[in-house]
Amino acid sequence: MKIRTRLTLLLVAAASIIFGLSAFLMVQLLERNLYTTLDNSLTNRAHSLTLTLTEIEHGVLTRPIPLDHPLTLGGTRIVPLVQLISKDNRVVASFPTGITSPLLPASTVSLATHHDIYLNATPKGFSGEYRFLLEPSSIEANRTLVIGRPIGADAQTIGRLTEFLWMGWILIMLLAALAGNLISRKALAPIEHIRLQAEAVDAEAESITLDIPNTGDEVEALGKTMNALLVRLHKVFSEQRTFLSNAAHELRTPLGSLLLELELADQESRSKEELLGAIKGALTTTQAISKLNDNLFLLAVLDERGEYTTQESVDLADLAYQSASIREDLAQKKGASIEVSGISSAVIKANPMQIMLAIGNLLDNAIRHSPPQGKVIVTIESVNEGFRISVSDQGEGFPPEFLPIAFDRFSRPDNARNRKDGGAGLGLAMVKAITEAHGGKTEIASGNGKATTVSIWLPGTK
Repeated sequence: MKIRTRLTLLLVAAASIIFGLSAFLMVQLLERNLYTTLDNSLTNRAHSLTLTLTEIEHGVLTRPIPLDHPLTLGGTRIVPLVQLISKDNRVVASFPTGITSPLLPASTVSLATHHDIYLNATPKGFSGEYRFLLEPSSIEANRTLVIGRPIGADAQTIGRLTEFLWMGWILIMLLAALAGNLISRKALAPIEHIRLQAEAVDAEAESITLDIPNTGDEVEALGKTMNALLVRLHKVFSEQRTFLSNAAHELRTPLGSLLLELELADQESRSKEELLGAIKGALTTTQAISKLNDNLFLLAVLDERGEYTTQESVDLADLAYQSASIREDLAQKKGASIEVSGISSAVIKANPMQIMLAIGNLLDNAIRHSPPQGKVIVTIESVNEGFRISVSDQGEGFPPEFLPIAFDRFSRPDNARNRKDGGAGLGLAMVKAITEAHGGKTEIASGNGKATTVSIWLPGTK
């Protein structure tokens, strides 16, 4: 069911309940006031009528009969029915005169033996409903005064009012349905506008934003949230497309080289030495492809699992020393050296293999960019309830425009540099992914002609 329909039905139901309850209370209040007026009128005449009927019973009439002073209500003259009933349910006096049988059953009259009774009933020998007062005689014991007056006109008035209220209820329902439909249509128009725009969104567009109405309410807030979500999704899709394109590009060159080497090795004219050289080249290329594939797989795993990577208590300082020791030979070939300093113990909760891979990537980058006789400095510090490991080189530094994208995948300070010199551009991206999977942060400081320092901060154990 549409929201518009639900809102309309809700408004109709609310209007129905409010109007129905108001009408019910109005009718009840009217009936209560009517009976109160009737009862007061009957009560005010009770004593006088008792005296009159008692005198009629004893044949000594000193006061006018009720016909001379009829009951009135709202200016209408009402001739009452009056009887004085004995204990044995005999009519001892009545008005109009000549009524010899009781107006009400003996069981009903007996209810007023000790106190007044008000009730609605149809008297014997008459038609229509009457309002009765049954009151013990204030003159003689064992006598009950019965006074009744017709209320058919009053009931008819209440019935007409009830009919008008039913007609009003139907009209209110129709108006509520119309108003609910118009109000809900107007209220939901901005949402429908946003929905139509979202339905027409092109994922291939350079930017994806919705035209948000300036309503200043929850609809505008929803639109802004959707725009923020679309921007994030568009960024993810763009990164995925770029990632796939770069991955394909990075794999195409080594795969092409591997294919060429294998095709040359397949030629019959090649000597044993040439065949061994081709196999060695194919092995090197395959190892490069395997390393690239492993790196891509690890990035995918970190993206999917994030902080849920398997972790244990390890010493960051020990991992730094181990990583530096493994790369001593690589640094010597470049004519550089590695120096590790700082605190001797830094216990963290981490995956040791992933942390060593991150530190190793930083060392590889620093060695690659260090000048001959340069020094790669590794520093371990305690910072903000965690530990920071920084790797600095003495190279020429990165251009400023590269720093904002330094940790992006397949990003290199010079896209024209070949793979042998610059790698695939996944080293710093893997450092960032591993660090964030462990709840840490990465930073880079560099500039043209200045040394580059890349830092990893990881939280300590609690």
